[in-house]
Amino acid sequence: MENQSWVNNPRGGMVEDIILESPQQATELLTPQPEASRVFEYEYHLQPRFSPFEYRFRLFDRCFLEISRTHKSKRNTKVTAFHVGLLEAKPQRIKRTAWMIFIGALATGLASVMMGAVLHDYLLSAGTGLFSALLFSAHYFGYREMSLFLSRSGKAPLVILNHRCRDKKGLKAFLAKLEDKIKTNTLPASSQFFAEETRWHRTLNQQGWINDQEYDKARARILKQFNRKAPR
Repeated sequence: MENQSWVNNPRGGMVEDIILESPQQATELLTPQPEASRVFEYEYHLQPRFSPFEYRFRLFDRCFLEISRTHKSKRNTKVTAFHVGLLEAKPQRIKRTAWMIFIGALATGLASVMMGAVLHDYLLSAGTGLFSALLFSAHYFGYREMSLFLSRSGKAPLVILNHRCRDKKGLKAFLAKLEDKIKTNTLPASSQFFAEETRWHRTLNQQGWINDQEYDKARARILKQFNRKAPR
Protein backbone atom coordinates (compact mmCIF):
# COMPACT_ATOMS: atom_id res chain seq x y z
CA MET A 1 0.00 0.00 0.00
CA GLU A 2 1.03 3.57 -0.55
CA ASN A 3 0.39 6.60 1.61
CA GLN A 4 -1.14 9.52 -0.24
CA SER A 5 -0.89 12.97 1.32
CA TRP A 6 -1.84 16.36 -0.04
CA VAL A 7 0.33 19.45 0.19
CA ASN A 8 -0.34 23.07 -0.71
CA ASN A 9 0.83 24.28 -4.08
CA PRO A 10 2.42 27.77 -3.87
CA ARG A 11 0.64 28.67 -7.12
CA GLY A 12 -2.70 27.59 -5.77
CA GLY A 13 -4.54 24.29 -5.67
CA MET A 14 -3.34 20.97 -4.27
CA VAL A 15 -0.63 18.57 -5.38
CA GLU A 16 -0.71 14.87 -4.57
CA ASP A 17 2.52 13.78 -2.89
CA ILE A 18 2.87 9.99 -3.07
CA ILE A 19 5.36 8.59 -0.58
CA LEU A 20 6.25 4.93 -0.20
CA GLU A 21 5.80 3.59 3.30
CA SER A 22 9.31 2.26 3.86
CA PRO A 23 12.80 2.16 2.30
CA GLN A 24 12.36 -1.62 2.00
CA GLN A 25 9.42 -1.03 -0.30
CA ALA A 26 11.56 1.33 -2.38
CA THR A 27 14.30 -1.30 -2.55
CA GLU A 28 11.86 -3.96 -3.75
CA LEU A 29 10.45 -1.59 -6.37
CA LEU A 30 13.88 -0.75 -7.83
CA THR A 31 15.47 -4.21 -7.71
CA PRO A 32 15.27 -6.14 -11.03
CA GLN A 33 14.57 -9.85 -11.17
CA PRO A 34 17.44 -12.30 -11.79
CA GLU A 35 18.22 -12.65 -15.48
CA ALA A 36 16.70 -16.13 -15.70
CA SER A 37 13.35 -14.75 -14.50
CA ARG A 38 13.23 -11.66 -16.72
CA VAL A 39 10.63 -11.28 -19.45
CA PHE A 40 12.26 -9.28 -22.27
CA GLU A 41 9.96 -7.26 -24.49
CA TYR A 42 12.34 -5.15 -26.61
CA GLU A 43 15.97 -5.47 -27.71
CA TYR A 44 18.24 -3.06 -29.58
CA HIS A 45 21.88 -3.51 -30.67
CA LEU A 46 24.20 -0.60 -31.41
CA GLN A 47 27.74 -0.55 -32.84
CA PRO A 48 28.74 3.14 -32.81
CA ARG A 49 31.57 4.53 -34.90
CA PHE A 50 34.73 5.83 -33.25
CA SER A 51 33.88 3.92 -30.08
CA PRO A 52 35.73 0.88 -28.70
CA PHE A 53 32.42 -0.52 -27.44
CA GLU A 54 29.24 -2.03 -28.82
CA TYR A 55 26.01 -2.01 -26.84
CA ARG A 56 22.88 -4.08 -26.34
CA PHE A 57 19.80 -2.56 -24.70
CA ARG A 58 16.90 -4.70 -23.49
CA LEU A 59 13.66 -3.60 -21.87
CA PHE A 60 12.08 -6.16 -19.56
CA ASP A 61 9.36 -6.62 -16.94
CA ARG A 62 7.56 -3.44 -18.10
CA CYS A 63 9.82 -0.97 -16.26
CA PHE A 64 13.44 -2.18 -16.29
CA LEU A 65 16.35 -1.62 -18.67
CA GLU A 66 19.39 -3.87 -19.14
CA ILE A 67 22.52 -2.43 -20.78
CA SER A 68 25.45 -4.61 -21.84
CA ARG A 69 28.70 -3.09 -23.10
CA THR A 70 31.23 -5.23 -24.98
CA HIS A 71 34.73 -4.12 -25.97
CA LYS A 72 35.11 -4.66 -29.72
CA SER A 73 38.63 -6.09 -29.55
CA LYS A 74 38.93 -7.51 -26.02
CA ARG A 75 35.35 -8.91 -26.09
CA ASN A 76 34.91 -8.44 -22.34
CA THR A 77 31.36 -7.49 -21.36
CA LYS A 78 29.83 -5.40 -18.57
CA VAL A 79 26.13 -5.69 -17.78
CA THR A 80 23.89 -3.56 -15.60
CA ALA A 81 20.12 -3.44 -15.08
CA PHE A 82 17.90 -0.92 -13.28
CA HIS A 83 14.47 0.68 -13.08
CA VAL A 84 13.84 3.10 -15.99
CA GLY A 85 12.51 5.68 -13.53
CA LEU A 86 16.09 6.30 -12.41
CA LEU A 87 16.83 7.92 -15.78
CA GLU A 88 16.03 11.28 -17.30
CA ALA A 89 13.48 11.15 -20.08
CA LYS A 90 15.60 12.78 -22.79
CA PRO A 91 19.23 12.31 -23.86
CA GLN A 92 21.46 15.33 -23.36
CA ARG A 93 23.58 16.94 -26.05
CA ILE A 94 27.12 17.80 -25.05
CA LYS A 95 30.03 19.29 -27.00
CA ARG A 96 33.42 17.90 -26.10
CA THR A 97 35.22 19.65 -28.97
CA ALA A 98 34.55 23.37 -29.40
CA TRP A 99 33.12 24.59 -32.69
CA MET A 100 36.05 27.02 -32.83
CA ILE A 101 38.33 24.11 -33.79
CA PHE A 102 36.23 23.53 -36.89
CA ILE A 103 36.28 27.24 -37.78
CA GLY A 104 40.03 27.31 -37.15
CA ALA A 105 40.55 24.36 -39.48
CA LEU A 106 38.66 26.09 -42.30
CA ALA A 107 40.46 29.41 -41.75
CA THR A 108 43.86 27.71 -41.68
CA GLY A 109 43.10 25.82 -44.88
CA LEU A 110 42.04 29.03 -46.62
CA ALA A 111 45.18 30.80 -45.39
CA SER A 112 47.38 28.01 -46.78
CA VAL A 113 45.83 28.39 -50.24
CA MET A 114 46.25 32.18 -50.18
CA MET A 115 49.90 31.94 -49.07
CA GLY A 116 50.66 29.51 -51.84
CA ALA A 117 49.05 31.79 -54.43
CA VAL A 118 50.45 35.11 -53.19
CA LEU A 119 53.91 34.17 -51.88
CA HIS A 120 54.52 31.26 -54.23
CA ASP A 121 55.85 29.41 -51.17
CA TYR A 122 54.22 26.06 -51.75
CA LEU A 123 56.20 24.29 -49.03
CA LEU A 124 54.85 26.70 -46.41
CA SER A 125 51.41 26.36 -47.95
CA ALA A 126 51.59 22.56 -47.75
CA GLY A 127 52.71 22.69 -44.11
CA THR A 128 49.87 25.03 -43.17
CA GLY A 129 47.42 22.84 -45.08
CA LEU A 130 48.63 19.80 -43.14
CA PHE A 131 48.03 21.66 -39.88
CA SER A 132 44.52 22.48 -41.09
CA ALA A 133 43.92 18.80 -41.82
CA LEU A 134 45.07 17.88 -38.31
CA LEU A 135 42.68 20.41 -36.79
CA PHE A 136 39.80 19.05 -38.85
CA SER A 137 40.70 15.47 -37.85
CA ALA A 138 40.64 16.49 -34.19
CA HIS A 139 37.19 17.96 -34.72
CA TYR A 140 35.86 14.98 -36.71
CA PHE A 141 37.06 12.21 -34.40
CA GLY A 142 36.84 14.01 -31.08
CA TYR A 143 33.45 15.71 -31.32
CA ARG A 144 30.80 14.27 -29.00
CA GLU A 145 27.21 15.31 -29.21
CA MET A 146 24.95 12.99 -27.24
CA SER A 147 25.20 11.70 -23.69
CA LEU A 148 22.62 8.95 -23.30
CA PHE A 149 20.96 7.79 -20.13
CA LEU A 150 21.71 10.51 -17.62
CA SER A 151 20.69 9.45 -14.13
CA ARG A 152 17.67 11.33 -12.81
CA SER A 153 19.14 12.85 -9.65
CA GLY A 154 22.90 12.51 -10.12
CA LYS A 155 23.07 13.58 -13.80
CA ALA A 156 25.73 10.91 -14.39
CA PRO A 157 26.23 9.80 -18.05
CA LEU A 158 26.12 6.02 -18.58
CA VAL A 159 26.69 6.01 -22.37
CA ILE A 160 28.32 8.72 -24.53
CA LEU A 161 27.98 8.40 -28.32
CA ASN A 162 29.58 10.19 -31.23
CA HIS A 163 27.25 12.36 -33.29
CA ARG A 164 28.16 10.27 -36.37
CA CYS A 165 26.78 7.14 -34.75
CA ARG A 166 25.50 4.38 -37.05
CA ASP A 167 21.83 3.49 -37.35
CA LYS A 168 20.44 6.86 -36.28
CA LYS A 169 16.89 5.84 -37.20
CA GLY A 170 17.05 2.73 -35.05
CA LEU A 171 18.59 4.70 -32.19
CA LYS A 172 15.88 7.37 -32.35
CA ALA A 173 13.18 4.69 -32.36
CA PHE A 174 14.71 3.04 -29.30
CA LEU A 175 15.07 6.36 -27.46
CA ALA A 176 11.44 7.22 -28.21
CA LYS A 177 10.30 3.90 -26.78
CA LEU A 178 12.53 4.35 -23.73
CA GLU A 179 11.23 7.88 -23.20
CA ASP A 180 7.66 6.56 -23.15
CA LYS A 181 8.69 3.90 -20.63
CA ILE A 182 10.30 6.49 -18.36
CA LYS A 183 7.25 8.76 -18.48
CA THR A 184 4.86 5.92 -17.64
CA ASN A 185 7.08 4.62 -14.82
CA THR A 186 8.12 7.87 -13.16
CA LEU A 187 9.25 7.35 -9.58
CA PRO A 188 7.89 9.50 -6.74
CA ALA A 189 10.03 12.46 -5.73
CA SER A 190 10.48 11.04 -2.25
CA SER A 191 13.34 10.97 0.24
CA GLN A 192 12.67 7.24 0.54
CA PHE A 193 14.65 6.86 -2.70
CA PHE A 194 17.69 8.77 -1.40
CA ALA A 195 19.56 5.69 -0.17
CA GLU A 196 18.60 3.64 -3.22
CA GLU A 197 19.77 6.24 -5.74
CA THR A 198 23.03 6.74 -3.85
CA ARG A 199 23.60 2.98 -3.72
CA TRP A 200 22.82 2.66 -7.43
CA HIS A 201 25.41 5.29 -8.37
CA ARG A 202 27.97 3.55 -6.18
CA THR A 203 27.23 0.28 -7.98
CA LEU A 204 27.65 1.96 -11.38
CA ASN A 205 31.01 3.32 -10.23
CA GLN A 206 32.17 -0.09 -9.00
CA GLN A 207 31.08 -1.74 -12.26
CA GLY A 208 32.97 0.82 -14.34
CA TRP A 209 30.01 2.59 -15.93
CA ILE A 210 30.89 5.96 -14.37
CA ASN A 211 34.29 7.13 -13.12
CA ASP A 212 35.15 8.38 -9.64
CA GLN A 213 34.72 12.04 -10.59
CA GLU A 214 31.28 11.45 -12.09
CA TYR A 215 30.28 9.44 -9.02
CA ASP A 216 31.40 12.19 -6.63
CA LYS A 217 29.48 14.81 -8.62
CA ALA A 218 26.38 12.61 -8.75
CA ARG A 219 26.51 11.94 -5.02
CA ALA A 220 26.92 15.64 -4.25
CA ARG A 221 23.91 16.47 -6.47
CA ILE A 222 21.76 13.87 -4.73
CA LEU A 223 22.77 15.10 -1.28
CA LYS A 224 22.08 18.70 -2.30
CA GLN A 225 18.71 17.74 -3.72
CA PHE A 226 17.69 16.31 -0.38
CA ASN A 227 18.98 19.35 1.53
CA ARG A 228 22.07 17.70 2.93
CA LYS A 229 25.75 18.54 2.71
CA ALA A 230 28.26 16.05 1.40
CA PRO A 231 30.89 15.21 4.06
CA ARG A 232 34.36 16.45 3.32
